Amino acid sequence: MGACGHKPCGDDESEEETASDSQGSDSETSSLAVESGESASCCARYCNPFGCGDGHHRGHRGRGPTQKVFFVENSGKDVRDYFEFDEHDLLGEGGFAKVCRCQEKKTGIERALKIIVKQRVPQKERENGRLEREMKTMFSMDHPNIIKVFQYFEDSKQIYLIMECCKGGELFDAILEQGRMSEADAATIMQQIFKAMVYMHENGVCHRDLKPENFLFLKKAPIRDNVLKIIDFGIAAHFEASRHSVASFSSKVGTPYYVAPEVLPGFARYSEKVDCWSAGVVMYILLSGIFPFKGEGTKATLNKVKLAKITFPPEAFQGVSKPAKELIKKLLQKSPEQRLSAKEALKDPWVTSSASLPTSALSGAVMDNLRKYSAEHRFKKAALHVLARHQDEGALSALRETFTQLDQDGDGIITFNELKQGLKTAGFGDQFSNKDLQDLAKAVDADGSGEIDYTEFIAAAMERQAVVQESTLWAAFRVFDKNDDGRISMKELQEVLGTKEANKAVSKDNVKKILSEVDKNGDGFIDFNEFIEMMRT
Repeated sequence: MGACGHKPCGDDESEEETASDSQGSDSETSSLAVESGESASCCARYCNPFGCGDGHHRGHRGRGPTQKVFFVENSGKDVRDYFEFDEHDLLGEGGFAKVCRCQEKKTGIERALKIIVKQRVPQKERENGRLEREMKTMFSMDHPNIIKVFQYFEDSKQIYLIMECCKGGELFDAILEQGRMSEADAATIMQQIFKAMVYMHENGVCHRDLKPENFLFLKKAPIRDNVLKIIDFGIAAHFEASRHSVASFSSKVGTPYYVAPEVLPGFARYSEKVDCWSAGVVMYILLSGIFPFKGEGTKATLNKVKLAKITFPPEAFQGVSKPAKELIKKLLQKSPEQRLSAKEALKDPWVTSSASLPTSALSGAVMDNLRKYSAEHRFKKAALHVLARHQDEGALSALRETFTQLDQDGDGIITFNELKQGLKTAGFGDQFSNKDLQDLAKAVDADGSGEIDYTEFIAAAMERQAVVQESTLWAAFRVFDKNDDGRISMKELQEVLGTKEANKAVSKDNVKKILSEVDKNGDGFIDFNEFIEMMRT
């Protein structure tokens, strides 16, 4: 697994070209700055779809992604009390961050630990909230092709992010190993990249540093059986993701080989289309093993980027199809207005015809689980949501494929119409009236956005017996046990379930009722044994 750290190499006004040691690679990086944007605090205990209710969700475009997934904030606590790790046994290292493996002491679960050294972060970036924005962005992402973040610790010197551990290595390493890829493998990779980009852009996030070093494979397996994850949101920017506007940024950020022409000095503004350019460069490299724009040094490389003249050397592109080259051309259009969007690229015939297709349709077992989930009380649904978030992605391959198949337009969410069509295709259409289907969709839609997100679907559809192991249950219990005293109080339960916006139905009386149902010994708290009993019944 590669590092998630990213080295800053300048500030908002700098046009100096410098090199980066980000992720321990040899890639060169132009001056890097962070769009100031909206500052955000990451000091909330919960990132919670059952209690946020702030309207920042897919049903309210233009406000960016919501923090809709549970995580645990442990500010003031020592990460070493909870996790074992060796800071010197690195998976990777960047300018001000390093990544190593860690193991949760209580559960034995293996994670990746990103350690951000505050002193190495330029003062201007600390003051303008750059670290807080990166964490907010990573916590808010809920997509099968974007890295998961679970917990957050902070002390006077460092910030610690507990993340999903991807063991398949960087896409960069796969390119070095293979030289060039088959069109089927390249299409499978690009399809996953485009899906993640559609999700990010629909939710008002522009990554601004897409490159092979910032993609990790979930496991060591053939590409057709693997999952690609985007990492490192260090220079990501937020924008108004309305249907009628595009992003507008001015900071000069990115990596020379992958940066779009409009990001370079001499251009006033740019949009989220810079990610589409970077994706085009990645696709070019996958199919040829060479860079589309490379000069003798950074300055010469950037001059070639400015010219944006695409060639396909016969020796490098031997056997590559015309549709593949045409898609590359459409992504590497110098004019952002002429360049394909992520959504358009995802629908390109080369992607849809060449990539491996999901094969797991809705099954009877999944439908049974959806029905059971819809009947559960809100606390158990919340707990299942946490369990789904913390599950090993490798064990979720069938459900991930089912989600992908239901998500017909590939934007990372399932709409009511997509669910309805999926049920019809799988032969369950006649089992639900329109109202029954609406009730089912509403029950699964935990954050009240009107659409079903990835983790919401997994929480409702997963096989319970496979996920209620004591180790995973303890990880879930910790999310609700706010003060870490080994029991969940009425106040903590109310914080989890909330009473805002879409969750107004969860009144204090309802929370009391739930507590009384789970609290078997009547002491006014839910201990771990009672929590286990609730989850296993």
